[in-house]
Amino acid sequence: MDKQDETGLATVRALTLLMQWMQEETNNNKVRQALGLLAERTRDNLEKGEPAPMAEVAAMAAWHSDRFGGPWTQQVATGKWLPSKTVKAWWDTRENSRRQFLATAGAAVDIKLEIDLGGGRSNATTYRYLFEPSAEPSGTSTEDPAEDDLSADGRIRYKVAAAKAGLAFRLVLGRPFAVRS
Repeated sequence: MDKQDETGLATVRALTLLMQWMQEETNNNKVRQALGLLAERTRDNLEKGEPAPMAEVAAMAAWHSDRFGGPWTQQVATGKWLPSKTVKAWWDTRENSRRQFLATAGAAVDIKLEIDLGGGRSNATTYRYLFEPSAEPSGTSTEDPAEDDLSADGRIRYKVAAAKAGLAFRLVLGRPFAVRS
């Protein structure tokens, strides 16, 4: 095993790759910083054998203030500090880039961000990462290889369907009709 995958956990490796992707591929704003800190906490918990944490906005604001500084050490963080719509939009717009990065690096799982919306009466919005097996690459389908459109040498293989009789329709309609080939 290489140094990145010493634990053997696919989820830990995927989180390490996610943090690397966030450092390399995205801009340095509050959303990326907060989600990066959540990824670090999640990775640390999984390495210890604990479940993935569900972080409230206040906890994420405290982590952010500890790491990057800011005014939230003495203030109460609300959903206005990290709006869920902004986080969801940020995460969703980078989905293709994230998936491609994880797939290229060989991650066995895909990472989803779960946002549990809070609401009135002091119900805080919470964030956590979920893990799903990544989709198979398109080149390694488990279907019958005879079903593929490309042969082994890269040539296109055409499928021929059996012809169906259309003369009876012409007799019923009384005129010729177009047939798709």
